[in-house]
Amino acid sequence: MWYFAYGSNMCAERLIQRVGKPKKVATGQLHGFRLVFNKLGDDCTDKGNVVSCEGEAVLGVLYDLTRKQLADLDRYEGYPSHYERKKMPIEVGDAEGKMVEAWVYLARPSKIREGLKPTAKYVEFYIRGAKEHGLPEAFVKWLMTVETTAGEKGA
Repeated sequence: MWYFAYGSNMCAERLIQRVGKPKKVATGQLHGFRLVFNKLGDDCTDKGNVVSCEGEAVLGVLYDLTRKQLADLDRYEGYPSHYERKKMPIEVGDAEGKMVEAWVYLARPSKIREGLKPTAKYVEFYIRGAKEHGLPEAFVKWLMTVETTAGEKGA
């Protein structure tokens, strides 16, 4: 089953440490949403989330996981208390127009907070994953401008 990583799990090393090696990997886009950092983490810093936004798209990585791997990932993602998990249509990056149904984690409304910032270390996982999977350079550059807890940029 497909899982769409738009956050720190884009970094394959991080995902593999958490759940093992996926069966397949591809890039993808979630249309009608944008990436934000408004999910309150246990460490009181922001974590990634996607919010509805017409005309935009979230870039990320598709991983083909087993049921056990998805269940293991649920624990790392704080499902069901921090995130809900929903099947959503994702456009596969290497096959224009091809869509797959993938699990996407969406922050629960009770965990959404504005004004907090992610840590530089957390954003670095995004940057590493985006580079590793060949996501557009403009996206990588945007990630590098994300303000982090110490007022630093993501890289």
